[in-house]
Amino acid sequence: MENNIYKTNVEKISSIREMIELANYEAGDKIAYKYKDGEEIKEVTFSQFTTMIGSLGAFLNSLQLDDKKVACI
Repeated sequence: MENNIYKTNVEKISSIREMIELANYEAGDKIAYKYKDGEEIKEVTFSQFTTMIGSLGAFLNSLQLDDKKVACI
């Protein structure tokens, strides 16, 4: 008897960029994450997160770090 509990229909992705674009397409207005700013809890949607990542990428690209390694924490 085969256990099918873990078999789901998951779309294959080949990069983080593709994963983020897919999340934005499928759940753009849904909450991606929440964080606390002082006493206030703020929410960021997948669409906002995608925009923020694009802005970060554009900024890093403007620094001309083509041959450098960059870590974001």
